[in-house]
Amino acid sequence: MRFAALMIGMGVALSPLMQLPVVAQDARDTLVRQIVEAQQLPIAWSESLAKSAEANTQMAKGLLDQIAKQSGDTLPPTFQAAFDRFVAKISSGVTVEEMVDEWSRLYGAQLSINELREILSFYQSPAGIKSAKAARSALPEFQNWRNQQLEMRAADAFKEFLADIEAAR
Repeated sequence: MRFAALMIGMGVALSPLMQLPVVAQDARDTLVRQIVEAQQLPIAWSESLAKSAEANTQMAKGLLDQIAKQSGDTLPPTFQAAFDRFVAKISSGVTVEEMVDEWSRLYGAQLSINELREILSFYQSPAGIKSAKAARSALPEFQNWRNQQLEMRAADAFKEFLADIEAAR
């Protein structure tokens, strides 16, 4: 009986300590989310997702045009429906909230609470605010460059693919 009472007493006494990792994780998540907001990442990611969806759609339309040319400019009506489903799938990807969650998990795990506080202080300072704005300002041009590179490389690869198919006939 005394043993049971002792165990219950220890459990009650230690239960607040068992909550510390959860509280620390909540504090970490909160700090990382504040850093993400201060860095203006959700805005940048949202713009990036929209640009990627647009670039993917344009690339897919170019591929469909090439397929049409290869088949004598006439495609069955079912191709358009299949194309529309394809575009919807490549355009829907991940959400900004999913990106924030994953970034918080990956980024926050590598830093202590104190380091996260220091980083947040920086991004809330004038230099940090300027850094976040500069990064956000540079991002569209960088993404345009990246999308052009991807589009050119995909177009070249698709031309080679079509040539391989033609050669295999």
